[in-house]
Amino acid sequence: MADIIETRTVHHEGVDYFVQLTHDHDTNPETDGDWASPEDLEWWRRDDWQYVIVTVTPVIAGAEITTAADVLGSVVYGFLPKATIDMDAICNVHPVPDMIDVARDNLRKVRPVLVEALTLF
Repeated sequence: MADIIETRTVHHEGVDYFVQLTHDHDTNPETDGDWASPEDLEWWRRDDWQYVIVTVTPVIAGAEITTAADVLGSVVYGFLPKATIDMDAICNVHPVPDMIDVARDNLRKVRPVLVEALTLF
């Protein structure tokens, strides 16, 4: 089971999107390129920040449409020496706005299947 860190529902253009952050166990700043300064690494070792996986799932009539979800890993979350990247920043600045666009496109693609499934009931 995923280590859920934080969740939020974001409303965008008439659709709700469930945003979930889970711990990204596969990414490590010591081996993930050379972007992190020694101070960044020190703060990471103290658990001031971490990498997360962001999942954005459209919600229609109370049901999460997981086939339309967009998922992005290696997203920085927490307190760095020169920045704070919290859920507000993730939802309002990067990466959720772009992920909503992808999830919305995915939703359009699965819509015929959803409509057909609903007619079976």
